[in-house]
Amino acid sequence: MKKIAIPLLTLTLIFTLVSVKPALAADWQFPQTITQGSWTCTGAVSRMTVDDSDRVDCQEPNGGGGTYIDFTFGSDPPAGLVLHFNGYYSANHTVTLQCYTGEGIWTNLVTLTSSLSADEDIQDIHLGECLTNVIRFNHPANENQTHHFYIDLLMREVDPDATATFTATPTATNTATPTITFTPTSTFTPTPTFTSTPTSTFTPTNTPTPTVTKTPIPGHTATYDAALASYTVIAQENYPTTILLSVLCGVLILAMIIWGVITMINRRGR
Repeated sequence: MKKIAIPLLTLTLIFTLVSVKPALAADWQFPQTITQGSWTCTGAVSRMTVDDSDRVDCQEPNGGGGTYIDFTFGSDPPAGLVLHFNGYYSANHTVTLQCYTGEGIWTNLVTLTSSLSADEDIQDIHLGECLTNVIRFNHPANENQTHHFYIDLLMREVDPDATATFTATPTATNTATPTITFTPTSTFTPTPTFTSTPTSTFTPTNTPTPTVTKTPIPGHTATYDAALASYTVIAQENYPTTILLSVLCGVLILAMIIWGVITMINRRGR
């Protein structure tokens, strides 16, 4: 059961982690880079993705006959979008939001209010034929370093008044789609298939050792017993001699056999 439960728990955890990952925004929705020209802009472009008072600060240079700042998005937008701007310009000059329509043509979208000290929120700036990836803040007057332009939010989004229905499709959306669903269809219960059963049992058997009891033979006399005892003593005393003679006889017989074999071989060899 554990072998099934562990992979199932792992698959569930991976699916949960992937499924809660948020979808990425489309790259045409927010600026990716700032071309600041002679201006000095501080702050990452990511500050322009949320209206939270964490702004990009662009400072005018001194002198000159007018400059601009370009904000480049990741790709050209689809049709039916509007621009949403939140920020403010602190000086009394004119700053105009423009979009590039191609072939060197810039189209004015809206003129910002001058001499502000807090954000103005301008929504639903219709882009019309502006289907390129560049938005420009154009500043035609001479510059002054005491003037600042602050951008809190710059975002292209679906036009709520568009007659056609437009569905934004992010170019990089991570949607978890499990292709395999593992559902255990059976429960595995370990069942021992082998039972060790002794096939034989060894039981020691105690077999009594026969005890030889000498039973007097009828007719034996004391003289017989004495002769038997004397013979036994003589046999015990001559036992080594008997063994030695037996060995010598065996060696002699073996020597005669070897001699006979050698003699036969020599005769055949002739």
